[in-house]
Amino acid sequence: MSFRSFALPEFWKRYDALPEHTRELAHTKFALFEREPFSPSFGLEQKGGVWTIDVGPRYRAIAYRTGDEFHWFWIGPREAYNKLLGRVE
Repeated sequence: MSFRSFALPEFWKRYDALPEHTRELAHTKFALFEREPFSPSFGLEQKGGVWTIDVGPRYRAIAYRTGDEFHWFWIGPREAYNKLLGRVE
């Protein structure tokens, strides 16, 4: 099964605020997602009603999944992710 990925406007706002090296890593991760979404190095995990990925050791991204589409709505530091995930699940 192939998947499609969409970044929502709120994702891009948060992405633009990330450090440059983190933006580059996120770009690399999403390119990998396009080729092989369930690669172990991608770190895709379902957490309740959302899907998450590692973006390096200190950042995470979160998406909703509808069928074969992932809608990325959040990216940020792991500390904020832990707080947000408690509200999203």
